[in-house]
Amino acid sequence: AAAKPLMMYFSYLDELALPPQQEVAPKLDDREIFVTHLPQKAGTEDGVRFLLGNFGDIDEVFLLRDPQQRPTGKAYVLFKSHSEARKALEAIQSSSADGASKAFWSESERALRGTRGAYGLNVLRHLQGQHGTRLQEIRKAAGAGSLQLEILDAPEARFSGTFQHVLLVASCGDASQAKECWRLISASLARVHQIHATEVRNSLVLRGFPASWSEKGLKFVFAPFGGLTSVTIEE
Repeated sequence: AAAKPLMMYFSYLDELALPPQQEVAPKLDDREIFVTHLPQKAGTEDGVRFLLGNFGDIDEVFLLRDPQQRPTGKAYVLFKSHSEARKALEAIQSSSADGASKAFWSESERALRGTRGAYGLNVLRHLQGQHGTRLQEIRKAAGAGSLQLEILDAPEARFSGTFQHVLLVASCGDASQAKECWRLISASLARVHQIHATEVRNSLVLRGFPASWSEKGLKFVFAPFGGLTSVTIEE
């Protein structure tokens, strides 16, 4: 039988379905939220600003669209401050009405911040693997033709490089292969949450030490202060 023609499938990092888990506490530089189930009146950037502007000043809005350029009811919203973003997120989360909008801290913003983000981990490296090996394992397991992780400027961004998001791109013979790619990447992201909960949270995070230092060297330096039970070095 002839091979199926490959189709391109896309998913932003925050569109992945994650299992229920304890929320990772935000940092004061978390300013972006991801909102879903937006009402029709919020189908434009101005509509989103009108809907959420009461919570604070909005720097940027990025509406997600389908291949036909129709709004999907999802948007990234970047507030001027953390406190304003938190106010909007908590107000949206407090609504229990059927069909009400939902909001989450942006996984894209946290992933792009690397070890300085809320996870204290190089999230993109955990998702991709060393030299992209994890993505290739996922591609093979799902039977996809290709699988890539891209960092894109939002089209509406006023300044290049200031409003970026993580986009996953897969070429597949059918939608089920893309769905399996997204499921496996979701599992990788869930593991990032688990690593944060078990290894990073309540730990001392060090930055700026010489790259030549090893796990053994760090344990030696901290020995006079009671020592370290474990060390994880994130590149």
